[in-house]
Amino acid sequence: MYTTVFGNAGHCLMKLFGFVPIKKNKIVFQSFYGAYESDNPKCIYDAMRKKYPDYDFVWLMQNENVKIEGCRVVKSTSIKALYELATAKCWIDNSRKREWCVKRKEQYYVQTWHAGIGLKAGEKACEDTLSKKYVDSAINDSKMADLFLANSDWQENLYRKYFWYDGEILKKGLPREDLLYRNTDNLHEKICSFYNVATETHFVLYAPTFRANGSMEPYDMNYKSVISALSEETGCKWKIILRLHPNISNEDSSIEFDEDILNGTQYSEINDLILASDFLITDYSSCMFDGMIAGKKVLIYASDIADYANERGYLFDLGDLPFSVSTTTKELIDNICSFNKNEYTNKVSIFQNLLGLVPGGNASEDIADFLIAKMK
Repeated sequence: MYTTVFGNAGHCLMKLFGFVPIKKNKIVFQSFYGAYESDNPKCIYDAMRKKYPDYDFVWLMQNENVKIEGCRVVKSTSIKALYELATAKCWIDNSRKREWCVKRKEQYYVQTWHAGIGLKAGEKACEDTLSKKYVDSAINDSKMADLFLANSDWQENLYRKYFWYDGEILKKGLPREDLLYRNTDNLHEKICSFYNVATETHFVLYAPTFRANGSMEPYDMNYKSVISALSEETGCKWKIILRLHPNISNEDSSIEFDEDILNGTQYSEINDLILASDFLITDYSSCMFDGMIAGKKVLIYASDIADYANERGYLFDLGDLPFSVSTTTKELIDNICSFNKNEYTNKVSIFQNLLGLVPGGNASEDIADFLIAKMK
């Protein structure tokens, strides 16, 4: 949910701090309005801290007591946060700056955004469903931004069409996707250890998105039937990792977890879970494309396709995606058991070519070098 903190007072304070000289080696990071040290900003930070340790790094966090190695942590809703923003040479964020935020001409602002390729409509594509306050902040944010990051021709076109943005776009991939391109065999063992299960266990990750009304109906899958079908089909031991969307993560107590249905909401990094799993099942979440990039078998399971289209709208026709679509558990089981890897791989390759997906895996370091050069 979008909320504001300072209002006009924030605007005035940033104007006042604008008389203080800019510190040319200061970089301020923020992710999801200070809720997490995560996503694209974290990946860029990790690359910068490793290669350019002498810079003054600041993280704006809702919890100022969080410890982040190599930087200063400042409470995101404090006057000091406004001072840090007003006097930094570079800002790196993955969400919209508030409508009262003021950027100086000498500053450089990187809007990494928090999604890559996605199915759900957002920003200007669903402007009539957004609050005026959010739209105003989004337009102001795009006017301030000096750079957006993209992983494809498709995403570049999305920014031009729906993000009120006509500035520079760096198409070198998304930092948070770097891990998806790497050899991560050890992650399966790591996840087995986290859940205290045998290392020969195979995982299905089920990660639907949320509904505006908070409904838990998307989690109505017959998990035991899916596990039974997979076990019979493959002769292997399977478990489902069920991960709730962050917007409803506090509803995990309503799910009956057991030794076969594991709580994926307890684990912080969804990319780890994707990489440790054989199958990724979702409905409309953009994690389907992360799974695709990681080379995982992705399937769509959704019983409210028409209703959700009315609620959010789609950027793709479901039939144009390389993933099978199921509306019942029975259909899902049929699609899992009849999964043709060669056919799927061919569809994914054609789809990625249509997207103009750029080769990834080193975006964090490339973008870190690019930004340091800009600052100099």
